[in-house]
Amino acid sequence: MATEENKGLIRGLYEEVWNQHAPEAADEFVAPDVFTRDMLPEYQHGIEGYKHLVEWLHTAMPDLRMDIEDILAEGDKVAAFVTLTGTHTGPLRDLDPSGREVSVKHSHWYRLANGKVAEVWSVRDDLGMMQQMKGEVTV
Repeated sequence: MATEENKGLIRGLYEEVWNQHAPEAADEFVAPDVFTRDMLPEYQHGIEGYKHLVEWLHTAMPDLRMDIEDILAEGDKVAAFVTLTGTHTGPLRDLDPSGREVSVKHSHWYRLANGKVAEVWSVRDDLGMMQQMKGEVTV
């Protein structure tokens, strides 16, 4: 796939799967045997683990959005710098819903194969997100 097509695939992934809250749409963008490096081991291998991540985060923040700030592609790799925003109205790990808004920056890296995401790894601000949910840091 060409560079612009690769970027388009990732833009579609964010818009349809994440921003439209449609984990089932991942089938269009993500390979069945995807390897998601930053998940718990039981969810790292396969598209069902990826869908679990989407559902899990949308349970904690039903209004979650991931807005692309910048996107780069070279060869079979695409990198996206995104801002995740949402309101913590559902449980997340051991945190009860706080009703607080969160906004954090993430970098996600994707390796594509056969027109789909084959591998994902991320640099996330999980600590910042948890601090915002607890009210320790304001947005």
